[in-house]
Amino acid sequence: MRTLTEILKEESTDNEKLSEFIFEDNGKIKVDWKKMHQYIEENAQNEPLMAIDKAYEALIELGILSHKADKNYLLTDGDFIQNPMWGFEPLYFTRIEDVKEYNEAEYSHRMDSTFIFKGI
Repeated sequence: MRTLTEILKEESTDNEKLSEFIFEDNGKIKVDWKKMHQYIEENAQNEPLMAIDKAYEALIELGILSHKADKNYLLTDGDFIQNPMWGFEPLYFTRIEDVKEYNEAEYSHRMDSTFIFKGI
């Protein structure tokens, strides 16, 4: 598994955005879910969201998101999965702080409730 520094060293036009979304703080990898949400809101109609795809790829490689539900976190509104999607597949959070911050960034404006579950 590569480190965040190694991922950011790759030559890509999306790496500038990637470093705004994912960064290290006191040796811990942090994700700015609000900045990612804002980027999606501002750009979804205008261009393919390659920077978001690249961020999800990096987060999977770093072990922050996973394709597997086992022992990872699921966000739901009771009817639908609210996790980030990779194509038609949900991605699961491996850290509780990320699912909470993602929920705040994506769904704090909604009137209905969301629920967090941990897979077994």
